[in-house]
Amino acid sequence: MARARSWIFPLPLRVINKAFRAPVDNGLFTQGIVEREVFEDPRTREMLIATGMSLVELGPIQMLTVPGELLPELAVGGYDDSRINAPRAPLVDPNNRNPPKLDQAPEGPYIKDRMPGLYPWLQDERSDGPGQSHGHAMADCRPHRSP
Repeated sequence: MARARSWIFPLPLRVINKAFRAPVDNGLFTQGIVEREVFEDPRTREMLIATGMSLVELGPIQMLTVPGELLPELAVGGYDDSRINAPRAPLVDPNNRNPPKLDQAPEGPYIKDRMPGLYPWLQDERSDGPGQSHGHAMADCRPHRSP
């Protein structure tokens, strides 16, 4: 009997990091309750925090990290009942006393629809996610491209 061979092949790897400042909507940041440096935009007087996003591509896998807690309506959509993997389950429970207003849901394309990778993956609360207080961030890494 022939012995099975296991083939390991290199997958292309690409990492892109983008640092930016985002508006602060949570008063806990500006009151000093959350240990996070807050910046004031000198032009608009808007309060901002430093954060970022990272895109990691490994072969057909594409992973995007986003700061904070990503709203599902921006990430994957599905308000037309197209993304429910339980065919007999209703999109909205008929007994819901406060049903969502689906007619007010944003239209696509959604973030996941805009990711061209074969296997798109969204990850919120990146390592420097607002509300977290540890001091490292992927934005501190240098971009890397495999040959």
